[in-house]
Amino acid sequence: MNITLPTLDPLTIIEGKPTYSTLTIASAQLRANARKIPARSDDNGHDFLCMTDAEILERFPDPAAPFDRPTRPEELGLQVAGLTQNQLTERNRIHKEKSDDFKLMLVADTALKTCLLAALNEDYYSVLRNRRTIYANLTTLQILTHLTTAYGRVSNQERKDNVLRLLTPWDPNDPIERIWSRITDINDFAEDAGTPIPPEQQIHDTLLVLNNSGVFAADLAAYDRDVDEVDRTMENLQARFNKANDKRLEHRTAGQAGYQDHANLAQTAELTRLRRQLQQAMAAIRDGTPAPTRVTPATPTTPAPAITPTPAAAPTASPRARHYCHTHGFGLNYRHTSATCQNPGPNHVSTATADNTMGGTLTEMSPRNPANPRS
Repeated sequence: MNITLPTLDPLTIIEGKPTYSTLTIASAQLRANARKIPARSDDNGHDFLCMTDAEILERFPDPAAPFDRPTRPEELGLQVAGLTQNQLTERNRIHKEKSDDFKLMLVADTALKTCLLAALNEDYYSVLRNRRTIYANLTTLQILTHLTTAYGRVSNQERKDNVLRLLTPWDPNDPIERIWSRITDINDFAEDAGTPIPPEQQIHDTLLVLNNSGVFAADLAAYDRDVDEVDRTMENLQARFNKANDKRLEHRTAGQAGYQDHANLAQTAELTRLRRQLQQAMAAIRDGTPAPTRVTPATPTTPAPAITPTPAAAPTASPRARHYCHTHGFGLNYRHTSATCQNPGPNHVSTATADNTMGGTLTEMSPRNPANPRS
Protein backbone atom coordinates (compact mmCIF):
# COMPACT_ATOMS: atom_id res chain seq x y z
CA MET A 1 0.00 0.00 0.00
CA ASN A 2 1.44 3.35 -1.08
CA ILE A 3 0.41 5.97 1.50
CA THR A 4 0.55 9.68 0.67
CA LEU A 5 -0.63 12.10 3.32
CA PRO A 6 -1.91 15.62 2.67
CA THR A 7 0.48 18.46 3.53
CA LEU A 8 0.29 19.21 7.25
CA ASP A 9 0.75 22.72 8.59
CA PRO A 10 3.57 23.32 11.09
CA LEU A 11 2.43 24.18 14.61
CA THR A 12 3.16 27.52 16.24
CA ILE A 13 6.52 27.19 17.99
CA ILE A 14 6.23 27.16 21.80
CA GLU A 15 9.05 29.27 23.16
CA GLY A 16 10.25 28.08 26.55
CA LYS A 17 8.04 26.27 29.03
CA PRO A 18 4.61 25.25 27.71
CA THR A 19 1.53 26.82 29.30
CA TYR A 20 -2.19 26.21 29.19
CA SER A 21 -2.55 28.90 26.51
CA THR A 22 0.25 27.68 24.24
CA LEU A 23 -0.77 24.04 24.60
CA THR A 24 -4.38 24.91 23.76
CA ILE A 25 -3.25 26.55 20.52
CA ALA A 26 -0.90 23.66 19.67
CA SER A 27 -3.62 21.08 20.34
CA ALA A 28 -6.13 22.91 18.12
CA GLN A 29 -3.59 23.17 15.28
CA LEU A 30 -2.60 19.52 15.66
CA ARG A 31 -6.21 18.35 15.53
CA ALA A 32 -6.82 20.50 12.45
CA ASN A 33 -3.97 18.59 10.79
CA ALA A 34 -5.42 15.27 11.96
CA ARG A 35 -8.78 16.10 10.37
CA LYS A 36 -7.03 16.64 7.04
CA ILE A 37 -6.11 12.94 6.89
CA PRO A 38 -9.20 10.98 5.76
CA ALA A 39 -10.33 7.96 7.76
CA ARG A 40 -12.94 5.38 6.92
CA SER A 41 -14.05 5.12 10.56
CA ASP A 42 -14.54 8.83 11.31
CA ASP A 43 -15.89 11.76 9.33
CA ASN A 44 -13.41 13.93 11.24
CA GLY A 45 -10.45 12.13 9.71
CA HIS A 46 -7.79 11.00 12.18
CA ASP A 47 -8.83 13.48 14.86
CA PHE A 48 -9.35 10.46 17.14
CA LEU A 49 -5.56 10.12 17.41
CA CYS A 50 -5.54 13.30 19.54
CA MET A 51 -8.58 12.36 21.67
CA THR A 52 -8.83 10.58 25.02
CA ASP A 53 -11.18 7.63 25.48
CA ALA A 54 -13.60 9.92 27.34
CA GLU A 55 -13.64 12.39 24.43
CA ILE A 56 -14.23 9.60 21.93
CA LEU A 57 -17.09 8.24 24.03
CA GLU A 58 -18.62 11.73 24.13
CA ARG A 59 -18.50 11.90 20.33
CA PHE A 60 -19.87 8.35 19.90
CA PRO A 61 -22.28 7.91 22.86
CA ASP A 62 -24.49 5.27 21.24
CA PRO A 63 -23.45 1.79 22.46
CA ALA A 64 -25.07 0.31 19.37
CA ALA A 65 -22.75 2.33 17.12
CA PRO A 66 -19.42 2.64 18.95
CA PHE A 67 -16.26 4.10 17.46
CA ASP A 68 -14.40 1.52 15.39
CA ARG A 69 -10.70 2.26 15.89
CA PRO A 70 -8.52 0.60 13.25
CA THR A 71 -6.67 -2.46 14.58
CA ARG A 72 -4.17 -4.87 13.06
CA PRO A 73 -6.19 -7.69 11.46
CA GLU A 74 -5.30 -11.31 12.04
CA GLU A 75 -3.47 -13.18 9.33
CA LEU A 76 -5.72 -15.11 6.96
CA GLY A 77 -5.25 -18.65 5.75
CA LEU A 78 -5.44 -19.45 2.07
CA GLN A 79 -8.58 -21.54 2.42
CA VAL A 80 -11.38 -21.87 4.94
CA ALA A 81 -13.58 -24.97 4.82
CA GLY A 82 -17.18 -24.35 3.91
CA LEU A 83 -16.67 -20.93 2.25
CA THR A 84 -17.58 -20.35 -1.34
CA GLN A 85 -15.25 -18.50 -3.69
CA ASN A 86 -17.38 -15.35 -3.41
CA GLN A 87 -17.25 -15.55 0.38
CA LEU A 88 -13.49 -15.95 0.30
CA THR A 89 -13.17 -12.96 -2.02
CA GLU A 90 -15.27 -10.81 0.30
CA ARG A 91 -13.31 -12.01 3.35
CA ASN A 92 -10.04 -11.05 1.65
CA ARG A 93 -11.42 -7.64 0.64
CA ILE A 94 -12.46 -6.82 4.21
CA HIS A 95 -9.11 -8.00 5.53
CA LYS A 96 -7.21 -5.77 3.09
CA GLU A 97 -9.44 -2.81 3.94
CA LYS A 98 -8.75 -3.22 7.66
CA SER A 99 -5.05 -3.71 7.05
CA ASP A 100 -4.88 -0.54 4.92
CA ASP A 101 -6.78 1.46 7.57
CA PHE A 102 -4.40 0.28 10.28
CA LYS A 103 -1.28 1.12 8.25
CA LEU A 104 -2.68 4.57 7.42
CA MET A 105 -3.37 5.20 11.11
CA LEU A 106 0.24 4.37 12.03
CA VAL A 107 1.62 6.67 9.33
CA ALA A 108 -0.79 9.46 10.34
CA ASP A 109 0.15 9.15 14.00
CA THR A 110 3.85 9.36 13.18
CA ALA A 111 3.29 12.48 11.07
CA LEU A 112 1.23 14.16 13.80
CA LYS A 113 3.78 13.25 16.47
CA THR A 114 6.53 14.79 14.33
CA CYS A 115 4.52 18.03 14.04
CA LEU A 116 4.00 18.20 17.79
CA LEU A 117 7.60 17.51 18.81
CA ALA A 118 8.90 20.05 16.28
CA ALA A 119 6.98 22.80 18.09
CA LEU A 120 8.51 22.08 21.53
CA ASN A 121 11.85 22.25 23.29
CA GLU A 122 12.86 18.66 24.02
CA ASP A 123 13.51 19.57 27.66
CA TYR A 124 9.77 19.43 28.25
CA TYR A 125 9.15 15.92 26.95
CA SER A 126 12.58 14.24 27.31
CA VAL A 127 11.29 12.40 30.39
CA LEU A 128 9.40 10.16 27.92
CA ARG A 129 12.55 9.26 25.99
CA ASN A 130 13.57 5.60 25.77
CA ARG A 131 17.32 5.05 25.40
CA ARG A 132 16.79 2.47 22.66
CA THR A 133 13.66 3.49 20.77
CA ILE A 134 13.87 7.24 21.62
CA TYR A 135 10.25 8.35 20.95
CA ALA A 136 9.37 5.85 18.23
CA ASN A 137 7.02 3.76 20.36
CA LEU A 138 5.13 6.75 21.77
CA THR A 139 1.82 7.84 20.31
CA THR A 140 0.75 11.42 19.69
CA LEU A 141 -1.88 11.09 22.42
CA GLN A 142 0.66 9.88 24.99
CA ILE A 143 2.83 12.96 24.40
CA LEU A 144 -0.19 15.29 24.51
CA THR A 145 -1.35 13.71 27.76
CA HIS A 146 2.08 14.18 29.35
CA LEU A 147 2.25 17.84 28.29
CA THR A 148 -1.28 18.58 29.51
CA THR A 149 -0.69 16.89 32.86
CA ALA A 150 2.69 18.53 33.47
CA TYR A 151 2.14 22.02 32.08
CA GLY A 152 -1.56 22.43 31.24
CA ARG A 153 -2.77 24.02 34.46
CA VAL A 154 -4.00 27.59 34.08
CA SER A 155 -1.81 30.07 35.97
CA ASN A 156 -3.17 33.02 37.93
CA GLN A 157 -1.55 35.40 35.44
CA GLU A 158 -3.28 33.64 32.53
CA ARG A 159 -6.61 34.02 34.33
CA LYS A 160 -6.01 37.76 34.79
CA ASP A 161 -4.84 38.24 31.21
CA ASN A 162 -7.90 36.42 29.90
CA VAL A 163 -10.31 38.71 31.78
CA LEU A 164 -8.45 41.79 30.54
CA ARG A 165 -8.97 40.63 26.95
CA LEU A 166 -12.62 41.67 27.36
CA LEU A 167 -11.41 45.29 27.20
CA THR A 168 -9.36 44.90 24.01
CA PRO A 169 -10.27 47.89 21.75
CA TRP A 170 -12.38 47.24 18.66
CA ASP A 171 -11.70 48.98 15.34
CA PRO A 172 -15.05 50.11 13.82
CA ASN A 173 -13.64 49.25 10.39
CA ASP A 174 -13.60 45.57 11.44
CA PRO A 175 -16.72 43.36 11.58
CA ILE A 176 -18.51 43.68 14.91
CA GLU A 177 -18.61 39.89 15.00
CA ARG A 178 -14.98 39.99 16.13
CA ILE A 179 -16.16 41.29 19.49
CA TRP A 180 -18.61 38.42 19.90
CA SER A 181 -16.17 35.68 18.84
CA ARG A 182 -13.54 37.09 21.21
CA ILE A 183 -16.04 36.92 24.09
CA THR A 184 -16.76 33.27 23.23
CA ASP A 185 -13.04 32.44 23.31
CA ILE A 186 -12.60 34.27 26.62
CA ASN A 187 -15.53 32.42 28.20
CA ASP A 188 -14.28 29.04 26.97
CA PHE A 189 -10.86 29.77 28.48
CA ALA A 190 -12.38 30.90 31.79
CA GLU A 191 -14.57 27.81 32.07
CA ASP A 192 -11.62 25.52 31.34
CA ALA A 193 -9.70 27.36 34.07
CA GLY A 194 -12.55 26.80 36.52
CA THR A 195 -13.16 30.54 36.94
CA PRO A 196 -16.16 31.50 34.74
CA ILE A 197 -16.66 35.22 34.19
CA PRO A 198 -19.99 36.56 35.59
CA PRO A 199 -22.41 37.64 32.83
CA GLU A 200 -22.72 41.09 34.41
CA GLN A 201 -18.99 41.68 34.02
CA GLN A 202 -19.06 40.45 30.41
CA ILE A 203 -21.84 42.92 29.56
CA HIS A 204 -20.22 45.80 31.46
CA ASP A 205 -16.84 45.36 29.76
CA THR A 206 -18.42 44.87 26.33
CA LEU A 207 -20.34 48.13 26.71
CA LEU A 208 -17.05 49.85 27.55
CA VAL A 209 -15.48 48.51 24.35
CA LEU A 210 -18.46 49.70 22.30
CA ASN A 211 -18.32 53.10 23.98
CA ASN A 212 -14.59 53.49 23.37
CA SER A 213 -15.09 52.78 19.66
CA GLY A 214 -16.76 56.22 19.42
CA VAL A 215 -19.47 55.18 16.94
CA PHE A 216 -22.36 54.10 19.18
CA ALA A 217 -22.96 57.11 21.44
CA ALA A 218 -26.68 57.41 20.69
CA ASP A 219 -27.24 53.65 20.72
CA LEU A 220 -25.51 53.26 24.08
CA ALA A 221 -27.61 56.06 25.55
CA ALA A 222 -30.76 54.34 24.26
CA TYR A 223 -29.61 51.01 25.68
CA ASP A 224 -29.01 52.54 29.08
CA ARG A 225 -32.38 54.30 28.98
CA ASP A 226 -34.65 51.67 27.42
CA VAL A 227 -33.39 48.19 28.33
CA ASP A 228 -34.63 46.75 31.63
CA GLU A 229 -32.16 45.00 33.91
CA VAL A 230 -33.79 41.62 33.34
CA ASP A 231 -33.28 41.94 29.57
CA ARG A 232 -29.60 42.86 29.81
CA THR A 233 -28.21 39.57 28.56
CA MET A 234 -25.27 39.05 26.23
CA GLU A 235 -27.59 37.54 23.62
CA ASN A 236 -29.84 40.62 23.61
CA LEU A 237 -26.83 42.95 23.62
CA GLN A 238 -25.39 41.27 20.54
CA ALA A 239 -28.70 41.37 18.67
CA ARG A 240 -29.26 45.05 19.51
CA PHE A 241 -25.80 46.24 18.49
CA ASN A 242 -25.69 44.07 15.38
CA LYS A 243 -28.69 46.08 14.18
CA ALA A 244 -27.11 49.35 15.30
CA ASN A 245 -23.92 48.51 13.43
CA ASP A 246 -25.85 47.59 10.25
CA LYS A 247 -27.61 50.97 10.42
CA ARG A 248 -24.27 52.75 10.96
CA LEU A 249 -22.75 51.07 7.92
CA GLU A 250 -25.80 51.92 5.79
CA HIS A 251 -25.53 55.61 6.75
CA ARG A 252 -21.81 55.62 6.05
CA THR A 253 -22.38 54.12 2.60
CA ALA A 254 -25.13 56.66 1.91
CA GLY A 255 -22.83 59.50 2.95
CA GLN A 256 -20.08 58.31 0.65
CA ALA A 257 -22.55 58.00 -2.19
CA GLY A 258 -23.76 61.55 -1.48
CA TYR A 259 -20.25 62.90 -1.72
CA GLN A 260 -19.66 61.02 -4.97
CA ASP A 261 -22.87 62.51 -6.40
CA HIS A 262 -21.66 65.97 -5.37
CA ALA A 263 -18.33 65.41 -7.10
CA ASN A 264 -20.05 64.13 -10.25
CA LEU A 265 -22.29 67.20 -10.38
CA ALA A 266 -19.27 69.50 -10.04
CA GLN A 267 -17.53 67.74 -12.93
CA THR A 268 -20.67 67.95 -15.08
CA ALA A 269 -21.00 71.69 -14.38
CA GLU A 270 -17.37 72.27 -15.33
CA LEU A 271 -17.76 70.35 -18.60
CA THR A 272 -20.87 72.39 -19.43
CA ARG A 273 -18.97 75.65 -18.83
CA LEU A 274 -16.09 74.59 -21.06
CA ARG A 275 -18.46 73.44 -23.81
CA ARG A 276 -20.23 76.81 -23.75
CA GLN A 277 -16.93 78.67 -24.00
CA LEU A 278 -15.83 76.53 -26.94
CA GLN A 279 -19.13 77.10 -28.78
CA GLN A 280 -18.76 80.86 -28.32
CA ALA A 281 -15.20 80.80 -29.60
CA MET A 282 -16.14 78.78 -32.70
CA ALA A 283 -19.04 81.14 -33.42
CA ALA A 284 -16.71 84.14 -33.17
CA ILE A 285 -14.25 82.59 -35.61
CA ARG A 286 -17.07 81.80 -38.04
CA ASP A 287 -18.45 85.37 -37.89
CA GLY A 288 -15.00 86.97 -38.11
CA THR A 289 -15.37 88.76 -34.77
CA PRO A 290 -13.15 88.54 -31.69
CA ALA A 291 -13.99 85.70 -29.40
CA PRO A 292 -16.01 87.03 -26.45
CA THR A 293 -14.31 84.72 -24.00
CA ARG A 294 -11.14 82.78 -23.69
CA VAL A 295 -11.42 79.05 -23.25
CA THR A 296 -9.54 78.39 -20.02
CA PRO A 297 -9.95 74.85 -18.77
CA ALA A 298 -10.12 74.60 -15.01
CA THR A 299 -7.94 72.20 -13.10
CA PRO A 300 -9.51 68.74 -13.52
CA THR A 301 -11.47 67.57 -10.51
CA THR A 302 -9.79 64.67 -8.75
CA PRO A 303 -12.16 61.67 -8.66
CA ALA A 304 -13.33 60.77 -5.17
CA PRO A 305 -11.76 57.63 -3.63
CA ALA A 306 -14.11 54.68 -3.39
CA ILE A 307 -13.95 54.12 0.38
CA THR A 308 -12.76 57.20 2.23
CA PRO A 309 -13.38 60.18 -0.07
CA THR A 310 -11.31 63.29 0.54
CA PRO A 311 -12.73 66.36 -1.29
CA ALA A 312 -10.29 68.30 -3.44
CA ALA A 313 -11.06 71.39 -1.39
CA ALA A 314 -12.59 70.48 1.95
CA PRO A 315 -14.86 73.13 3.52
CA THR A 316 -13.11 75.05 6.24
CA ALA A 317 -14.88 76.18 9.40
CA SER A 318 -14.10 79.39 11.17
CA PRO A 319 -10.86 79.24 13.24
CA ARG A 320 -12.76 78.66 16.47
CA ALA A 321 -15.41 76.24 15.17
CA ARG A 322 -13.57 72.97 14.81
CA HIS A 323 -16.35 70.60 15.94
CA TYR A 324 -18.60 69.22 13.24
CA CYS A 325 -21.98 67.45 12.92
CA HIS A 326 -23.02 65.90 9.58
CA THR A 327 -26.63 67.07 10.09
CA HIS A 328 -26.13 70.49 11.77
CA GLY A 329 -22.72 71.69 10.54
CA PHE A 330 -19.79 73.36 12.32
CA GLY A 331 -20.01 74.47 15.93
CA LEU A 332 -18.14 75.38 19.10
CA ASN A 333 -19.61 72.64 21.31
CA TYR A 334 -17.17 69.73 21.58
CA ARG A 335 -20.03 67.55 22.81
CA HIS A 336 -22.00 67.98 19.60
CA THR A 337 -20.30 66.00 16.82
CA SER A 338 -21.47 63.62 14.12
CA ALA A 339 -20.85 60.69 16.49
CA THR A 340 -22.72 62.20 19.47
CA CYS A 341 -25.56 64.07 17.73
CA GLN A 342 -28.83 63.57 19.63
CA ASN A 343 -31.08 64.63 16.71
CA PRO A 344 -29.53 63.19 13.52
CA GLY A 345 -31.08 63.69 10.11
CA PRO A 346 -32.35 60.82 7.93
CA ASN A 347 -29.03 60.44 6.08
CA HIS A 348 -26.80 61.27 9.04
CA VAL A 349 -23.21 59.93 8.81
CA SER A 350 -21.75 59.48 12.28
CA THR A 351 -18.15 59.31 11.04
CA ALA A 352 -18.15 62.72 9.31
CA THR A 353 -15.68 65.29 10.67
CA ALA A 354 -14.70 68.90 10.04
CA ASP A 355 -11.87 67.71 7.80
CA ASN A 356 -14.03 65.19 5.95
CA THR A 357 -17.68 66.27 5.94
CA MET A 358 -18.75 63.35 3.70
CA GLY A 359 -21.45 65.38 1.96
CA GLY A 360 -22.92 66.86 5.13
CA THR A 361 -24.19 70.40 5.75
CA LEU A 362 -21.62 73.22 5.60
CA THR A 363 -23.47 75.74 7.78
CA GLU A 364 -22.31 76.89 11.20
CA MET A 365 -24.37 76.27 14.30
CA SER A 366 -25.14 79.15 16.59
CA PRO A 367 -23.78 78.87 20.15
CA ARG A 368 -27.32 77.96 21.26
CA ASN A 369 -28.32 75.69 18.46
CA PRO A 370 -31.63 74.06 19.50
CA ALA A 371 -31.01 71.08 17.20
CA ASN A 372 -29.02 69.35 19.94
CA PRO A 373 -30.72 70.10 23.28
CA ARG A 374 -27.91 68.54 25.31
CA SER A 375 -25.19 70.66 23.68
